[in-house]
Amino acid sequence: MCNDVTITLQSGLRFLLSPNEAGIADKGYRNDRITFLSPLSGHRFSLSNDENAFNFLIYYARQSVERVLRRLTIFQILRYCWRYSLFLHALVVCVCAKLTNLNLLIKPLDQ
Repeated sequence: MCNDVTITLQSGLRFLLSPNEAGIADKGYRNDRITFLSPLSGHRFSLSNDENAFNFLIYYARQSVERVLRRLTIFQILRYCWRYSLFLHALVVCVCAKLTNLNLLIKPLDQ
């Protein structure tokens, strides 16, 4: 079993990102601020207003991603190991994402 940082380093994910792209990450990725945006360390009272605003944006974006992922788990097919073609897997994920987008129009994330 590996932690997320080890998997990211060994998978080559950093090299798939364009120069202007970055991933949103948790505090485990603090050493790689170029590839991953992670919250700044320190208590909110010890950080400046700009640093607190940066942390707020990171936490807000991560919560939104988690909410969308929670909506995607409605489709049980995403919970199991895929044993079919990768093309079909991509197609199924696209369909699930589009259905989730339709569902977000009816029930936004803040509800």
